[in-house]
Amino acid sequence: MDRRLTAAFVFAATMFGWNAASAETFAPVPVLGTTVLDLDTQGGNYSGWVINDVGPINSARATLQVHRVGTDPKWAPNFSITVSSGERSAALNILKSGPDLPIFVQAIFLVGGKTQDVQPLGTLELNTPLDVAVEWAADGSVTIRVGKETRTIRLGAPVKMLSFTGSTGEVEFNPLQIGQVLP
Repeated sequence: MDRRLTAAFVFAATMFGWNAASAETFAPVPVLGTTVLDLDTQGGNYSGWVINDVGPINSARATLQVHRVGTDPKWAPNFSITVSSGERSAALNILKSGPDLPIFVQAIFLVGGKTQDVQPLGTLELNTPLDVAVEWAADGSVTIRVGKETRTIRLGAPVKMLSFTGSTGEVEFNPLQIGQVLP
């Protein structure tokens, strides 16, 4: 194995707390590699990055930090990693719904853009690194990992799209790795 790939796998295992066997099954997509995505969005606005055809990609892993939560009379600060198979979506969602409430981390299932299920994954403080992973199988099963917590959502069809979004605040995915979990 190439020394750079070995170093990347050791880094992933250390960063995400996975054992060496599982780290060796992840390979970042060479074109995307390891990158940084910083979505810094003013109140009431929305920003994102979308991969419309995931092809062989079946995993997104990152250490994320929420650096700022803004205010807007209509839109709460919200950040997500979402996978979709047409009308059905699963997302790792981070939401601050009120000034006196914590930042909630949750897995959500949506059909036609409407929330069908919310599974709590804890809370988050500003500027605190959080290791996350969103992985999906050919049958549309999506596994969302936050630290040591795991939730599974079944979309019932293969994932076609991957997106990273932010509204009314700033979230940084650093590092962000998009790739494949190999059998």
